[in-house]
Amino acid sequence: YSQSLSKIERTWTLVHQPLALINSLFMPKADVYLLTGPGDVAACLLKSRNSKIIAINATKLAQEIGAPIVQNMVLLGGLYSIPGFPLPKNSLIKAMKTQLKEEFHDLNEKAFIIGHNKVKSLLKT
Repeated sequence: YSQSLSKIERTWTLVHQPLALINSLFMPKADVYLLTGPGDVAACLLKSRNSKIIAINATKLAQEIGAPIVQNMVLLGGLYSIPGFPLPKNSLIKAMKTQLKEEFHDLNEKAFIIGHNKVKSLLKT
């Protein structure tokens, strides 16, 4: 499994412009950053491996739907919105549903969609 994931990661990195998506919870005074230069500590650390950094406050977005614990699905939805992401949406949602109790499916899918929409709107700018 890890070998397959590593192959996907290498292929995606080679084909697409390197990009990092991070949670901006601990970044001061902004909900959203689109960084293309070394403007802060996180950007400096990631810039050596990535030419573009997108930071969204996934924690805040998850809190807005009443469940900060789903911030991981907000970030996954954000990753999915990057053109060329190697896995289809239905596979990601199916994997989530196999790991969680049914009562959490709708909330996690909603978080995924929120993250997807947030990053998709940033990529249009």
